[in-house]
Amino acid sequence: MISVEWPKDSAPSFETWKKIAASFEATLAAKDTALAEMRVELERMQKEVGAADADRSAARAGQQVAAIRAKAAEADLARARKALETADAAIAEYVRYLDGGQMRGSYDGKPERDGLRKAGYIVRAAIGPAP
Repeated sequence: MISVEWPKDSAPSFETWKKIAASFEATLAAKDTALAEMRVELERMQKEVGAADADRSAARAGQQVAAIRAKAAEADLARARKALETADAAIAEYVRYLDGGQMRGSYDGKPERDGLRKAGYIVRAAIGPAP
């Protein structure tokens, strides 16, 4: 704040008023400059906040994609486990046939071989195409 003092019994002259007005204009110009700098800084900060929001949105989208991929991977893993169990059962049945153990009603081992072949198809389907 600018304060100008003069004696109480005398009125300021025209030159004094001009000096006071010039002082006020200089102060206003300085405050306008400071205000312009603050506006520039505010715009820069708003751009940074906007960029941070965009980054946060991209990170959220990435997390959602990762969660979807994780669920798909879990489903693939469950399918592969089931295929492995099926293949293991078919292999055990075929080994039992080869060892001369209890058979499922065929002397030539065809049901066992068919079960083994079917388990192989299931495993290939669960694993996916060969690279």
